[in-house]
Amino acid sequence: MKKIVAASSPKIAVARPRMAKTVPIRGIDPPAPDPLANVPDTGSVQGNARAELKAIQTGFMERLLKERQRTIDKFDTEYWVALIFETREQKETFLAALDITIEEGDKYVDGYVIARKLKIALPGSPIDWSDRRVNRTKRN
Repeated sequence: MKKIVAASSPKIAVARPRMAKTVPIRGIDPPAPDPLANVPDTGSVQGNARAELKAIQTGFMERLLKERQRTIDKFDTEYWVALIFETREQKETFLAALDITIEEGDKYVDGYVIARKLKIALPGSPIDWSDRRVNRTKRN
């Protein structure tokens, strides 16, 4: 008669899901960083689940705050100023003194042009205004 030996229960390896590798697509913002990338293994399924859910929640909150600021930056209307003169001659004298020429009827002058002429260093902008799509930020 054969002797039956009880096998010890095998340890269950819990694989942590990882975000798929992404390939950047031209014209689309890069994906958010993987919130699970730095979550340590706690040694228990419940602990891992708790840590992963907290990391995901933190990732969503960080992304929410970033998106909120990006929306404020995109739709801020307080980025322009109007200079008013009493006559056309005054306006043309002002622009000529700065060596700025504009087309007849044009009412807009790039602020960077005037700042350069006056030797004023302006801070950078997070917005890439050369791309007219609303959902774009400047790449560093």
